[in-house]
Amino acid sequence: MSLGWEFYATELDGDPIGLLVDLDVDAGSQRGLETLVRLHVPMPHPLTTGLTSEKDFELLEQLEDAVAKAVEGVDGRFVGRISYRKEWVFYAFVREASKAHDALDRAAQSCRVRGATLDVEKDPEWSQYHTFLKPFPETMRHILNRRAVEALVRSGDDADEVRPMTHEIEFATADAAGPIRDMALERKYVAEIVANGKAHALRITKESALDIEGIDRTSIALMRLSDKHGGRYLGWSCAAVAKR
Repeated sequence: MSLGWEFYATELDGDPIGLLVDLDVDAGSQRGLETLVRLHVPMPHPLTTGLTSEKDFELLEQLEDAVAKAVEGVDGRFVGRISYRKEWVFYAFVREASKAHDALDRAAQSCRVRGATLDVEKDPEWSQYHTFLKPFPETMRHILNRRAVEALVRSGDDADEVRPMTHEIEFATADAAGPIRDMALERKYVAEIVANGKAHALRITKESALDIEGIDRTSIALMRLSDKHGGRYLGWSCAAVAKR
């Protein structure tokens, strides 16, 4: 399933940072692209927080399009952009640094930006993507939760209506799932362990509305418990409830 692009915000060294990232990067994406290039562009009219102002949105969109086309033109992969401390930084992985340098320089000039600079480094493991741009697991879980809720609401779901919601965790053995199942049963939730091929799925069902904060609390708590007990949190599901 394609996840596409996602924007999220967090903090870095005490300052706010906005990140736009391609979530569809996989091992195949990385093949042969071992050089990271970063295009740094000063924001013309930054907010006092160092983030992008509404006045600069149009220019930022133009830059993103120009960078994406430039990188594609040298058989590279544009993977993300950050907004931080009054500058935009565009990240791409390429085969040949010299071709990418020229293409990105032309992209910046086409958008008539001032003060753009480029830096290049070898990064065959794509560490800057996996450890910096890519959302951490709990942030990724929030993104997936939000997307699922938004999709249900767009389909006409009554978000305020309480309904059974089932969370699923995968374990190698039924015994490994036991401690979390017992915790769930103590809280009067419905919990069952089901064989799933060579693995075992623990399914925990509780009554819940489509409340993103509540779903985040439950799913992230279960993620942490899963990690502690050697399991893997897979996500949640529920039936849609039409508005009356």
